[in-house]
Amino acid sequence: MDTGDRDQAGSISAFLRAHCLPESYVSLVERWFEPLAADIARYRAEAGRPLLFGINGSQGSGKSTLASLLTGLLGARHGSGSPRRSTW
Repeated sequence: MDTGDRDQAGSISAFLRAHCLPESYVSLVERWFEPLAADIARYRAEAGRPLLFGINGSQGSGKSTLASLLTGLLGARHGSGSPRRSTW
């Protein structure tokens, strides 16, 4: 595990604590959300401009949590610049 991976793991652990999420959430991050962040970063690079996308779901389904996680992943792992809002 290199320094970047350790920093990322520490950031994810801090994110879990801040959002009162169980350690099992890490598997969701690794399986679904890190690849999604990579796709978003790739689409952004190909478009050459900022992207606007939405997250849909019912009340309490985790939309804000997902948005916060993606903001952190995009900034930390893909260098997408300073997000407007982050609770990371």
